[in-house]
Amino acid sequence: MDQPDSDGFIVIRAKGRRQRKPKTKAQHHGKAQNSLFSTSAEHHDPRQVTRHIEAVSDKKSTLCQGAFHEKLAAILQALHDFGPEETVVYGIGTFSSEQSQWQLALVLLLNQTLNTRILAYDPVLSSNDLAVLAHFDIETISENEQARRTAQRRTLFYMPHCERELYENVVDANNNSAAQLEMIAILGNRLSRYIDVDNGQLARVSPSLCRVLPKLTTMELPDEKLLCLRHRPFAFSDTCFQRILAPTSSAVA
Repeated sequence: MDQPDSDGFIVIRAKGRRQRKPKTKAQHHGKAQNSLFSTSAEHHDPRQVTRHIEAVSDKKSTLCQGAFHEKLAAILQALHDFGPEETVVYGIGTFSSEQSQWQLALVLLLNQTLNTRILAYDPVLSSNDLAVLAHFDIETISENEQARRTAQRRTLFYMPHCERELYENVVDANNNSAAQLEMIAILGNRLSRYIDVDNGQLARVSPSLCRVLPKLTTMELPDEKLLCLRHRPFAFSDTCFQRILAPTSSAVA
């Protein structure tokens, strides 16, 4: 997902039923086990799905090579230390986008080490996209949770280039205790950047996010330049692994 206003989520700011108008994720962009998505996935284009699966697999192979993968080892170790039992993917986009293909390739690569259940949701997912997710044994979430999922177990939230409001919702949904916050980790935008972007208004627009920033530990993903590609995908720009730790906990190294 390229720009924060292009991920297609509708952020609920007040109670009540509102009309959904998903935006299109044009540039940056599980088995499907619920009835809504599994029905839609039946009407996919097999040739297009195969092309997308092959593209994702090729990109995953690229991520496994060279300097990028060597630098990724630190992230893999931090993820291993966190020990998630579940990975929730928000805002992955449509796999007709190369950026989304790279982002899916990364979470698949990481999960080779983590071996977690993966669930995904994005309002822009097409029947072809759902078939791609099903191929990789990724379950689809049946409704737009607005990223307000309370972790029942240690959970990695993979949220490449999502809106600030969605990060706020994830943190707020898990902000009932320090122990609950330590059950989540976020692989997504560098959250500390919103302090500058919002010109001191973060406490008003994202109070939960503002409260946890002093407890945040951050590790950057390797620079895409290390992939040595002719054209950079810009799929992981400003993407970091982040945990919210109590003061007595040891920071991510």
